[in-house]
Amino acid sequence: MRRVLLVSYWVPPRNGIGTVRSAHLLKYLAEFGWNVTTLTAAFSDGRHASASPSIETRYWDLKGAVKRFLGMGDRTAHEALNVHVPAHGTKKTLGQRLIAAAGVPLTYPDEHAGWLPFAAQAARSAAASGNFDAVLTSGPPVTTNMVAALSHGRLPWIADMRDLWAENDSEERGALRMLLDDKLERFCLSKASSLIATSDLSARRFKNRYPRVPVFSISTGFDAAEWEHVPFEKERQCTLCYAGTLYSGRRDPSTLFAALRRIFDRGLAQAGELRVDLYAPREPWLLELVSRFGLQDAVRVHGLIDRGSALAAQRRADRLIVLLWDGATAQGVVPGKLFEYFGARRAVLAIGGPPTSSVDTLLKETGAGNRVRTIDEIEAEVLTALSEHRAGTLRITPPSAVGAYSGRECARRFAQVLDQACCARKTATAIPAKTTKYGMDGK
Repeated sequence: MRRVLLVSYWVPPRNGIGTVRSAHLLKYLAEFGWNVTTLTAAFSDGRHASASPSIETRYWDLKGAVKRFLGMGDRTAHEALNVHVPAHGTKKTLGQRLIAAAGVPLTYPDEHAGWLPFAAQAARSAAASGNFDAVLTSGPPVTTNMVAALSHGRLPWIADMRDLWAENDSEERGALRMLLDDKLERFCLSKASSLIATSDLSARRFKNRYPRVPVFSISTGFDAAEWEHVPFEKERQCTLCYAGTLYSGRRDPSTLFAALRRIFDRGLAQAGELRVDLYAPREPWLLELVSRFGLQDAVRVHGLIDRGSALAAQRRADRLIVLLWDGATAQGVVPGKLFEYFGARRAVLAIGGPPTSSVDTLLKETGAGNRVRTIDEIEAEVLTALSEHRAGTLRITPPSAVGAYSGRECARRFAQVLDQACCARKTATAIPAKTTKYGMDGK
């Protein structure tokens, strides 16, 4: 058995979409010859990492320390100053701009920058101990890449990039921030033995930036075991379900709401016959958007709920909603939630995104759903769902269609990249990269 040090902030029992990928690696990598030790930040609530063995380090929350010094406690700056969080793409008030500017020096390159000195020291000691054969980082946060770049020593380092970094256009950044991100990314990732992206299109972007580094595409997966006791049920109303965060409107439900408004105005659905359940934070901009379209009776914003309830809600829904943004580099972005929906095996309706998207490939390959971009297309898909609901049809994706995206398959592909990186280090021969359907041939 070989041994890998997994450096990740998002490990169980932390709750976040980043935890999904690390949880699959922790559960299944040993089946493919790799024992895992996690390196993560200590849990503030006294819990410990679920995986054993693990290394937990100190964590300096500089932003939190400044807030406590100013008497803000656990409140956000927006809450303390009674300023609304701005919706993505909207013009910011002076107060919103000041809050954003004040946070940058405390959170660069990300919210977890205070973890860097402690994690780098622990990773350096682990790499020098002779107890590990490779280092694997999973980010964001991109601080994990800085940890490895400063400390991985002679061990092969595989950087798992769940999102783009310098080229990520899902956040609003000024020219100086973009320049700093570009320089820092190149400093870090040029030191990696291999890079992993979550889609072929994102892998191509990394390959263009780092032509000498092998780049692989490995999709996130779902764990079939957590769905075993979640029944397929049916709501009384035709239900569209979205489970996740909306990132202050970067994932924008406006076109969906416009299509629903048109359906009701044309009398194509009766009151109480069609419903949208949003398991997302009850942010002011979202509640205002629901009110603007006059959908208070049709759209329910539940807030975030426990995972078991969220899985049950997905299995009851007629359509599972994925919202994509239209950024210039969004073609290769595949929301992790899509793979959870594959586990739910209910029909997926992906909305928005650029003309070309990796989501299209996944949906066509699995037959799990469709992607639409216009109000007319959304209306047609919703009316199809409503028609199926009225007829009592329960559309369920067969397990064989999504089996390639299981957590076990994800871990198997990671193990192959780890194996190849170790062999390359031993022979001191670079392995050219070629991204294939699953990105695993390394030829």
